[in-house]
Amino acid sequence: FELLCKQLLVREGTGKPGVFAHLFLILSWNLMCRLNNTASLRAHHFMLVEDCFAVMFSQTKTDRKGDSTDGAKHCFSNPRQPHVDLFLSLAIYLSVFQDGHVAGSTAEDNDDSSDYRSVPLFPGKESQQKRFTDILSKLMNSDAIKGVLEGMGVTIDDIGGHSIRKGSSSHAASGSTDAP
Repeated sequence: FELLCKQLLVREGTGKPGVFAHLFLILSWNLMCRLNNTASLRAHHFMLVEDCFAVMFSQTKTDRKGDSTDGAKHCFSNPRQPHVDLFLSLAIYLSVFQDGHVAGSTAEDNDDSSDYRSVPLFPGKESQQKRFTDILSKLMNSDAIKGVLEGMGVTIDDIGGHSIRKGSSSHAASGSTDAP
């Protein structure tokens, strides 16, 4: 995850694809969610609660009607590792995409352009999930990533969009607050 975040910043730099993919990756990782849930995020899903963002999904695979009101996911800043800091990545994304539209989308592409809270965080005509996986695939085929994966005995075919959710939940489950 950290390597991908760093490479998105280094390889893609401040270009729009890199900024988009960096935030998309960090949100997907922190929320431990499916890519389609990340792609569907809107401003009204975010609440600032003390020192974190609480993100509440309207619908999930297990709650298609959106009846559940519990289960907000809390995401904190990580200033000691700026390449994985959600707050910094979101700030960069919002400064690059100030108008709230990307890749040829227009106000007509949004459900209700008069209310900024209903505008998708990742608007556009094409699938934002596909847009992200295309950038991820391009990154995975870079020499820098291939070498690291080969050193770990992993092939590019072993990694996909689902790996982010699986990796983040495995990472969280393996954590401990108990000192060595």
